[in-house]
Amino acid sequence: MKKYIICNTHELYCDDIELTCKDNEDPELVAESVLEENGYSEFCDNNGFITYDFDLVEVSE
Repeated sequence: MKKYIICNTHELYCDDIELTCKDNEDPELVAESVLEENGYSEFCDNNGFITYDFDLVEVSE
């Protein structure tokens, strides 16, 4: 299991949310689910693609 913190979201809306992923899970997909649960909407980037604007930082235990 690995632990991550979501950061650099649009207008810092959902920053500092922690999540835990199993070794076989994609942390980006888990983070998107967590963001959806917290009401974080999708935003367009400069190229017109729909993306979730966030970064993940792995937390060492």
